[in-house]
Amino acid sequence: MCIADLAVGVGKPVPLWTRWDLKTPTILWEELSTGMVRFHQFKKSYMKINFIFLGIVLFLATFNCKNDEREGVKLVTPEEMQTILETEDVQLVDVRTPEEYKEGYIKNSQNIDYNSPTFDEDIIKLDKTKPVILYCKSGKRSAKCSEKLIKAGFEKIYELEGGITEWKYKGFDVIVE
Repeated sequence: MCIADLAVGVGKPVPLWTRWDLKTPTILWEELSTGMVRFHQFKKSYMKINFIFLGIVLFLATFNCKNDEREGVKLVTPEEMQTILETEDVQLVDVRTPEEYKEGYIKNSQNIDYNSPTFDEDIIKLDKTKPVILYCKSGKRSAKCSEKLIKAGFEKIYELEGGITEWKYKGFDVIVE
């Protein structure tokens, strides 16, 4: 292969030194400046994408994460709840419907139906100075109930993580009527 073959360009790139003429510096400068402009445009777009991504991450971290430790409420595992039941004088409240309650409940619990029209009046009857443990089927209703208890002035609230479903899954006893 000789230099003439490269200069003719038989489908291959022509080396720079073989095509040097008076226009070459201008062409090179245009190619270089066009490349730099494209690079700066890419860099600006890349930075915008980074800022947008960072904004989304911060938004999700701030507003979309579940707050497991709401002020005044402590999520507890079934094992922790068993220990609390054995060591503390607590009020154990099942916030499921009476029908769900009859299908199986935790010993010494009282049923206060979250969906009942008298729910707000029923929870006020509880002792605000004694700790309260809440549970439902999976944890959604007890989370809503814990917010109402906080507003009502209860001092110490525990919430069973995963509800009675998790309690049964871990092998703890339930009473069935």
